[in-house]
Amino acid sequence: MRPPPEVAAELEIDVALARRLLARQRPPMIELSKEPGGKRDEALAITRLAEGWDNVMFRVGARWLLRLPRRAVAAELLRAELRWLPTLAPRLPLPVSAPAFVGQPEDFYPWPWALVPWLPGTPLGEVEEAALELRTIAGQLGAFLRVLHGLPAPADAPQNPFRGVPLATRGAAVEDRIARLVSLGEPLDVEVVRACWRRVVAQPSWSRAPLWCHGDLHPFNMLGRGGAIAAVIDWGDLHGGEPAPDLASAWMLLPRALHGEFRAAYGTIDDATWRRGQGWALYFGLTLLDAGLRAAGPAYVAVGRRTLARALADGA
Repeated sequence: MRPPPEVAAELEIDVALARRLLARQRPPMIELSKEPGGKRDEALAITRLAEGWDNVMFRVGARWLLRLPRRAVAAELLRAELRWLPTLAPRLPLPVSAPAFVGQPEDFYPWPWALVPWLPGTPLGEVEEAALELRTIAGQLGAFLRVLHGLPAPADAPQNPFRGVPLATRGAAVEDRIARLVSLGEPLDVEVVRACWRRVVAQPSWSRAPLWCHGDLHPFNMLGRGGAIAAVIDWGDLHGGEPAPDLASAWMLLPRALHGEFRAAYGTIDDATWRRGQGWALYFGLTLLDAGLRAAGPAYVAVGRRTLARALADGA
């Protein structure tokens, strides 16, 4: 995936910088072997894997993943993740990318960084839908969110100005994405999109205490193996809020015929919250499609179109 131009990196990050950070701070878990005389094995393989909107990722040896923020706003997201995810991880029913080592800023790199365990699997958004065990995923996803959303968020939980907000505040962003998709030639029925958006934002707002939420639970932030969910990654948008943005993952991953199984595994969801989840799915579908057409690539286009189609087809 390639980030769009407006989220350009603020610092050039390469293998040399990654190796320099590791050599300076010496995380104990990467001392995988010793040379004669007790020297560190400097030949440890470091491979650049991907550059997302927020982080550059490197594989370190066989067991670790290095995450380096590429811009200041991403570093703030990572700080929240580093503080809270180790507390949440043991309580969750799927593996998550909790940090094993927290690196500190240096004079040549201004932000915190993290080593997390290497979690094997392929992002679900990169897997053909026909290869997924969707019934299994419906149960896994519902059960995972039941546990996560069952954890009340403390008063000092991070806030999220993009996901932990009322759905209606995303209206300007929806219009911006509609206009850009039309300009890119996407065959979008604008009036149908706007009519669906009006219906979902008319739902009552969340009025209960904030719950722990992942905040960015799209198919590229879930790893799959054998057609099922193997891990949930990228917790930079972790926050205390309402569950509807996370519920949008049901439209991103599942056909409507399996929504009942998702809801049964999740437990009680009131209709207004479910419909707000549909609204977030509409918003995320537009966002993924926009990102895919502009930079992120065809896998994002496919997930965006599928999500949008499901959100628009689901009666409100």
